[in-house]
Amino acid sequence: MSTRIEFWNRMDNYEESIISLYHRPGTSQLLQRIAAIVTPETTAADIGCGHGYFLGELASAKRILAVDYAQNSIDQARTRAPRHTEFLLQHLAELALPEPVDLALCFSALMPENHTQALLMLERLTHSIKAGGTLLLVVPAMESLLYVINQVHYHEVRQGREKESISQRMSEFLSTFNNPLGYVRSSNGQVTKYWLAEEIVSQLQQAGRTMGLEQFKVPVTWRDYAAEADWQQAVQPPWFWGWQITCGVES
Repeated sequence: MSTRIEFWNRMDNYEESIISLYHRPGTSQLLQRIAAIVTPETTAADIGCGHGYFLGELASAKRILAVDYAQNSIDQARTRAPRHTEFLLQHLAELALPEPVDLALCFSALMPENHTQALLMLERLTHSIKAGGTLLLVVPAMESLLYVINQVHYHEVRQGREKESISQRMSEFLSTFNNPLGYVRSSNGQVTKYWLAEEIVSQLQQAGRTMGLEQFKVPVTWRDYAAEADWQQAVQPPWFWGWQITCGVES
């Protein structure tokens, strides 16, 4: 975990280092969902707030909590946050809000190192929300990554490079997925967890308190996954999975 904190604490250019959902095609959908929930009586939290791009969307809430485990992210988020934002330096697996909230955002922050930690993170998240409250959760989609690999291959087959493509795509797949569970460790040591949709649903059910569950796609751009090319305009872009989750009473 120390390697990951070092990575976040030395990050200067957020946009060049990660897939920032605030600067992608799915932003408007997320903003609409937030706006439909937040009122002057709402208590809200951005959990894994990063550099704070979504905090301004919570400005009308009566209480805003911004949570991240990297001090650099907290410092960057302060420059964008509404004045009444309270900052907490916490890891998601050790999440302990001062009170349950009506709305929690968790965008691209569910990055466990293993499955035990994954379930713990989801338990902490869902139990940080009031009964009848909402969790907006967005995670990298494993299905999307596989879709990109296949779409690139289909294009190369049309170009007459099937044999060469199969070898290259399989090599790419094996080098990308360090294990079969969706955990990818990049060259800088960072672990990204790519989630299957059914996997998230199953984990949420195990974590308890899931009363309502709406699943949706949050589109990103082709360049986030593969080199840009003209043919990509004719097919569906890659995506992250999103869920709007209504939490029940404490189990």
